[in-house]
Amino acid sequence: MQGRMPLNMQEPASGIEQDHVELFHEIHYFQESLQAGHGVSTVGRAIHWLFTKLPGHFQAEEEIMRAGGYPLADSHRNSHQEILQVLESVVKTFEKEGATRGVCQKTASLIDLVHRHTHNEDQAMDQFFTKKSRKGN
Repeated sequence: MQGRMPLNMQEPASGIEQDHVELFHEIHYFQESLQAGHGVSTVGRAIHWLFTKLPGHFQAEEEIMRAGGYPLADSHRNSHQEILQVLESVVKTFEKEGATRGVCQKTASLIDLVHRHTHNEDQAMDQFFTKKSRKGN
């Protein structure tokens, strides 16, 4: 995956945009590691990054959605909850089994879920706030 997803949710979202840049970097790094056969050695890093970043990132997004009157906020929040539940399952499996191939596969599936969320849900939110800012609301 190359590049980054632009976000235009006005100034308060600059930290969220930076999170997305970091997210794409981490996803790209993990995917390259898997392709090179080094996924087992990097899965802990991927899990740690997701575990430390996602909850706070999602909370910040939800505050922006709430404050900005985003009409799909409930659906977006549900997507966050689904991702966090999968992340919790991956963390528990990693703690129990270590960096096995199965954990690599589960982590790769989690990363794909996060990637789809970013490209679908976050893009839709970005479009809403971009359109809203153009209207001057």
